[in-house]
Amino acid sequence: MKKVILLLTIVLFSVPTLHSQSYQPKRVDFKVKKDWFGFKTIACGENGLITFYFKEKGNALFGKEKTLYVSLYDKDLEKVWQKSKEINTDLNAVDYKYDKKTNQVYLVFADKERRGLKFSNDTKVEIVKIKATPEKRRSSNGLMTLTKHSIAIPSENSYQNMLISNENVFLFIQETRIPFIARCCSPFSLIKNLATSTPKDYIYRLSAEKSFDNKQISLNHKGKYYTHLTSFLNDKGDVVYFADIVNVGKSGLDKQRLYVIDSESGKIKENMDLSKNIRKELRYKTAIQHKENQILYAGLYGEDDNSAQTGFLFRYFEDSKMIDEKEYGLKELTGKDNKKKFLGIFNVKDRTYMRFHDKTYQLDDKGNYMVIGEKLSKYYETYTYTDANGNMHTDRVHLGWTYNEAYLMAFDKNNKPLWGETFDMYETTVFNLSLVPRLYIKQLSEDEVTVMFGIGDQITTMQIDEAHPSDQKNISIKSQFKKSRVSNDFMPSIEHWYNDYFIASGYVSVKRGDSFLSGSDRMYYFTKIKFDN
Repeated sequence: MKKVILLLTIVLFSVPTLHSQSYQPKRVDFKVKKDWFGFKTIACGENGLITFYFKEKGNALFGKEKTLYVSLYDKDLEKVWQKSKEINTDLNAVDYKYDKKTNQVYLVFADKERRGLKFSNDTKVEIVKIKATPEKRRSSNGLMTLTKHSIAIPSENSYQNMLISNENVFLFIQETRIPFIARCCSPFSLIKNLATSTPKDYIYRLSAEKSFDNKQISLNHKGKYYTHLTSFLNDKGDVVYFADIVNVGKSGLDKQRLYVIDSESGKIKENMDLSKNIRKELRYKTAIQHKENQILYAGLYGEDDNSAQTGFLFRYFEDSKMIDEKEYGLKELTGKDNKKKFLGIFNVKDRTYMRFHDKTYQLDDKGNYMVIGEKLSKYYETYTYTDANGNMHTDRVHLGWTYNEAYLMAFDKNNKPLWGETFDMYETTVFNLSLVPRLYIKQLSEDEVTVMFGIGDQITTMQIDEAHPSDQKNISIKSQFKKSRVSNDFMPSIEHWYNDYFIASGYVSVKRGDSFLSGSDRMYYFTKIKFDN
């Protein structure tokens, strides 16, 4: 059997030993000016890299102009071309994707408020399509195109996901609350705004070729609300959408339903109920793409609502049937020492949250595969204050989320557990769950998987050979700056590029001199890395 390599990067603040990577060519650094923002780097396979940022000028009194600057770099990090395009100054970047089939990058901009798109019947959306080609032109015509759309966003919402198929962009928006107006007795009585926590989804298909060619895809029925669990493209390019369904006003368990949406017309091709004869409800659940034609419904369970000891439950769906179900506690997994290993306690009352990755990963040609989840807990800070009457009060405020552990769980082709490993995330706290950087995973070949995570200039790797994890190794990202002058490291973004190469990008603050009085420059960088096996 070929060697199975798993590189796992964990956030570490103190590193005992550093191992250098085998190859890292020149690193590109930009000094970020005051009117530059929104730097991103997108790996486009062997076609190179697309980087973009924005430049804004003007003021609120006389008007502002926002320009998008896009550059293509080759595999040696040499700039091939740079183009620019004026965009709507009121719009913000929502998401971006590289479509390997057409070798194009899609950038989506929209009226944005907080976590979602603007609550309006006339929400503006613009799509910039970029060709990742070494072809040079005097203008951006042909390399960059822009289409404009207007869609109705009926309620406060949060952005969920974006898929690209056949020059169409699918946006998934989830309603965050459903308001009701309560009025009682007299015309002058207090009007109260009430809200339920039951969300529903909206799906929009927008053309990247024609302006105002869009379609709202409705899955909702009267009295039912849909919670988006996963969506992906099947081998035909159609959208597979998996959701929980809540029947408002009725007791009982949530139901699961699968839709297949035609990517050309936006019409629903298949509509299947997957929840027949299911009696056990899951907490913090999600759906995972498993193989080509299966969905893995994953979640946590407890003995009762107040149970702190929780286990995993996986349900396997194929077409419209559940074909298997596996349930086991946290003490049932075997670690690399072939002994029973305790994987931690989930405190349900503290809203521990498990984020499973959206697909499974093949480990070898025998059908063994891996599921990855990341455990987060609510992060609180306590504040003490005195009211107008001189009384002392203490409030516990939820400010963000804290990484606790990552879970790697291996199964055989019959869905029986093989082993499980826990990796400490060293209490890394983030303040916006939608911005939580996950472990990065890439299936490089049939029996080679890469997982990585880092902070600042430090990355930790782990090798797994025939289901036997090795000890961790630590590497550092090389920099042109003196270590003593780097005053602030930001969490880097790491992405597979092509073959065995990866691209790391992020921000760093660098002092201009050695004195503590020296000012700092904010830099954006990207660098090519190949790791030792």
